[in-house]
Amino acid sequence: HVGAWGRIITPTEGLGSKVSRFELFYLEQPNGGTFEVLIDDQVVRRIPTAAPERAPGYATFDVPEGPHRFEVRIVEEGPVRIFGVAAERDTPGVIVDTLGINGSRARAHLLWEENLYREHLQKRKPDLVVLAYGTNESGDDQPISEYEAELHQVVALVRSAVPEASCLLIGPSDRPVPLGKNGKDGYSDRPRTREIIEAQWRVALSHGCGFFDMVAFQGGPLSMVAWNQIDPPYAA
Repeated sequence: HVGAWGRIITPTEGLGSKVSRFELFYLEQPNGGTFEVLIDDQVVRRIPTAAPERAPGYATFDVPEGPHRFEVRIVEEGPVRIFGVAAERDTPGVIVDTLGINGSRARAHLLWEENLYREHLQKRKPDLVVLAYGTNESGDDQPISEYEAELHQVVALVRSAVPEASCLLIGPSDRPVPLGKNGKDGYSDRPRTREIIEAQWRVALSHGCGFFDMVAFQGGPLSMVAWNQIDPPYAA
């Protein structure tokens, strides 16, 4: 609705404080609304999103390198969908794009709008794509064979979209089963975690991807208990 807004503010110093370019990702669609872009509280562009059909839209803004405020605000009625904004510098360095969705499973990739998925991923030109899933799936009752087949589809989708990029799968963390209320009687290993890890190993190998075994890194089954008991805790 008119007046709805979103804003990002860079820190005034340290990591992320210097930005020289913003690239906004949004959706063009029939009867789409119009929004304004404000940088440092000044309106710099008015963007209508109405279009004959659904398609990704982009807008780039060059700014003097330094800290900035970037805001989008709807000014004309109609649906407006903003996917995100890339805030970068025109200097050599490492760029990390992250997308973390609480409760998500790898199979969620198969539910996303594929043409947008592919175009956005290709536009970012990644050198490495990392998929970190499995902890949520370790508590599911989906047959492992079905899980593995869906994971194959997910990795194949990524590989076909950006075939020049390297790929890495990060397995689930240790997730012990509490015995008694809140683990008052201790914890036992969760066998499904090992099954998930083995399935991810096979998928990674078949697609030429790396694999990082998080449970092995932690110290093996039930290591989460020890990590949680450290003061301050390494994990929860």
